[in-house]
Amino acid sequence: MSSGSSQRCLVGVPRESSDGERRVALVPKTVSALIGKGVERAKQQRALEDAIKGFDVVITTALVPGRPAPRLVTAAAVEGMTPGSVVVDLAGETGGNCELTEPGQTVVKHGVTICSPLNLPASMPEHGSELCAKNISALIELMLLDGGAGEGTGKVAVLAPDFSDEVLAGACVTREEKGA
Repeated sequence: MSSGSSQRCLVGVPRESSDGERRVALVPKTVSALIGKGVERAKQQRALEDAIKGFDVVITTALVPGRPAPRLVTAAAVEGMTPGSVVVDLAGETGGNCELTEPGQTVVKHGVTICSPLNLPASMPEHGSELCAKNISALIELMLLDGGAGEGTGKVAVLAPDFSDEVLAGACVTREEKGA
């Protein structure tokens, strides 16, 4: 991963390589399960820290409305992780669930990449709109016969869908056929 100002983080999780091995994302449900076992807070944190040390990828999302994000991943847990491991902290906006998180940054600490993108949900509509616009534009282009049409040519493209095209045939909901 390059150390630029980019907030993009690519995460690959290798498949399990031995019996009983698991890849786990640290989410509020996991934390609740530990609390539900009646473990005292110190024991709970120690158990969580020990578990984190065995993970290749940790994704945290725990937020408490109106309060700083709870610290779930300690510096000691990160230090104990295998170099090359990744922590994706989605709670960076309110301080982060990882003690070593630098909100809005991707950093490497103790050989572990810690990624904390900011306002991730706000970037989704823009990308979704771009994807939708590109798909619609590509579909319309499939239906046009341009006949030399283009800006400044004075010619107009003609709508002439070719229903033998697999994409157009699959996208067609209804159409009028002559002689039917």
